[in-house]
Amino acid sequence: MSGSVAFDTLKFVEKLEAGGFARPQAKAAAEAFAEAMSQELATKADLSAAEGGLRAEIGKVRTDLTAEIGKVRTELKAEIAEVRTELTAEIGKVRTELKAEIAEVRTELKTEIAAVKTELKTEIAAVRTELKTEIAEVKTEIAAVRSDLKTEIASVRSDVELAKRDLKIWFGSTMVVAVGVILAAIRYLPAGHP
Repeated sequence: MSGSVAFDTLKFVEKLEAGGFARPQAKAAAEAFAEAMSQELATKADLSAAEGGLRAEIGKVRTDLTAEIGKVRTELKAEIAEVRTELTAEIGKVRTELKAEIAEVRTELKTEIAAVKTELKTEIAAVRTELKTEIAEVKTEIAAVRSDLKTEIASVRSDVELAKRDLKIWFGSTMVVAVGVILAAIRYLPAGHP
């Protein structure tokens, strides 16, 4: 890099004073600006050369990255294939284990169901026997009640027959008394009454 720009510090100080700066401030600002301007500045040729270098570096980085991406892609494909193989084997193993467990549970459940059926059949038979016994007892009680009712009904019929007889006797005796009273009343009636 090369090249520097000519700078008139006196003119710069005068412009700053005209703008309202004090002389010491304007002088300090002009000196600082002149020092900054005295540094080397890049030319168009310098920038063009730097651009070419950067382009070459970018191209190299692009090539390196493309190669690295290809390598990573290949590695990832290999890892994915390996994981796929491992997972397929693991899934097969789990499937086999689950089938065995399901078969075991199925057998256990069948055994339990058979045991429950046997228990229920036994309980049902016991309940059936108890119910038959209770039904026989109820039938016996019903027969006893029937017999008692027949006896009671016969007794009530006998009582009703006695009551009828007593009622007939009472009615007959009442009729006899009434006829006697009527006859006595007729007897004591004066003779001229029809």
